[in-house]
Formats: sequence, C-alpha cells, structure tokens
Amino acid sequence: MLEEALRLGGGVEYCHGLGVKLGDWAEREWGDALLLARRLKRAVDPNGILNPEKLGL
Repeated sequence: MLEEALRLGGGVEYCHGLGVKLGDWAEREWGDALLLARRLKRAVDPNGILNPEKLGL
C-alpha cells in the first residue's frame, strides 16, 4: 500500500518518528533530502543519544 501511495504522488506518515522500520520508504520518498536531514541530526546530536535509531540511521 505504501508503494502505491508513493507511486501516486502521496507520502508515508511517520507519526512516531522515522526509524529503522520505515527507513527504506523514506529514502524513496525524500531522496537527497534525507541526507540533509541525517546531517542536521548529526550536527545537533553528534553522540546519537536523542532518539537513537531515528531518521533511518
């Protein structure tokens, strides 16, 4: 169902954060923007203690 939603131009809802479970979908949906989000998270939280395993890391 998520694949069809993305194919039709929709999106995936990450209501509890973007973790490992939905990381593959975020790469499809966000593209290069996910790289930026990951860089920002590392800049703000270099030790990875805030919401570990989020943003598909």
